Amino acid sequence: MHQVFNYIAHQQGGLLLFNGLTLCKSNFNTNAAEAVCKLIGFEGAVSWNYGKIWKIQENYDIGSQCLACSAQDWSSCSLNIYSKSCNDHTQDVFITCSGNRSPFALVNFSGAQVSGHQQFLLLYNGGTVCSDYFSDNSADAICRDMGYAGVQSWRTSFEKSEYRVALDDVICSEGNWKSCSYTTSHDCIHSKVVKIISVVKIIFSLRV
Repeated sequence: MHQVFNYIAHQQGGLLLFNGLTLCKSNFNTNAAEAVCKLIGFEGAVSWNYGKIWKIQENYDIGSQCLACSAQDWSSCSLNIYSKSCNDHTQDVFITCSGNRSPFALVNFSGAQVSGHQQFLLLYNGGTVCSDYFSDNSADAICRDMGYAGVQSWRTSFEKSEYRVALDDVICSEGNWKSCSYTTSHDCIHSKVVKIISVVKIIFSLRV
């Protein structure tokens, strides 16, 4: 079963959920906020707080999970059960992230954005990604940029696409987007595009 975090946007920050449950504030700190925001695809965290802020919180069950991070990256984090003080919504975690989210998205055949549990068409700023020079590192870097912790598989799709080609020659030396080079001009045929599955144990996503 995949563990899923949701970040529900709001002017007062984002309510953090774990498997559909609220996240307890015990052990949560600035490191955790930074790690979560970066993993979702933002530049970092502006702030975090906790409390019963929205009326909508009552629609979610209270979770006993808490997140602890010793540094500002996800590899330093651990999820633990801490049930002593997490007995009402006054302990729910909110975060506010900075910067823009990833320009990448996964869409189905009708163009609706989806999560990465099946193989879907990869888009960059509303256009397709050409598979020229695309590699496992490229796929891993893009999945991480979208807020996943890695890639399961990818392939070149030769199905005809109605989207423009937006990205070509994506070459990554490592599994992170900072190691990648690419071009937005292309010599790619429209049917030679990337489909990808981004599935790992812990996944962050944005719900608005």
